[in-house]
Amino acid sequence: MNREIRSRLVLGVVLAAALDAAEPDSRITVLVYNYAAIPADVLAQTEAESTRIYQFGGIVIQWLDCPLTPAEANRFPSCQVQPGPTRLALRILSQSMAERLRQVQDSFGFVLYPDDGSFATVANVFAHDAEQLANRRGMRLGVILGELATHELGHLLLGSGSHSSSGIMHVPWHLKELEMISQGLMVFMPQETERMRTNIRLRAVREKATEPAPAPRTQQR
Repeated sequence: MNREIRSRLVLGVVLAAALDAAEPDSRITVLVYNYAAIPADVLAQTEAESTRIYQFGGIVIQWLDCPLTPAEANRFPSCQVQPGPTRLALRILSQSMAERLRQVQDSFGFVLYPDDGSFATVANVFAHDAEQLANRRGMRLGVILGELATHELGHLLLGSGSHSSSGIMHVPWHLKELEMISQGLMVFMPQETERMRTNIRLRAVREKATEPAPAPRTQQR
């Protein structure tokens, strides 16, 4: 049995155990805004790749592909609810948007941290940069975008200063990291998944506390 097959078998066993142990409150919703107009099959692969990595850490994601124009909004009522503590937004930006909004040279995305210290809810990835990387390495665009989306959403769930020395939160990605991606082995470190699950619980508590109280029911006599 070669090393790659053995690694995948071990990863599969650990993933199954993680899913069985997943806590019911380790769930988030991600609203996706596809400004780069990537094809539907690439978007589906992006979401599937990110889902796989988060499930490995015991976190479940519900994806909502949202419209970009007000004319379509009425057909997607779930997307009309603003992002919140457990409802995150992922914006897949076009090349022109990336050039205008890029904060760090050679970066593949960024997140927005509110000045008031509240929970961050918006992550951005650069589709054109991801496509160039995928073409250079002969990899599928959906896989690369899925890894980048996972990384940026990880910043939202882990907080600022969350780059690490290994795993998917490591930067920059060199040949070693790209090889791990191609083998499906790039994941969060155990301490990161534990921290994200804790933060998701805290986000859920905050979200519940800010929900409007239900209107009193009128009793009929």
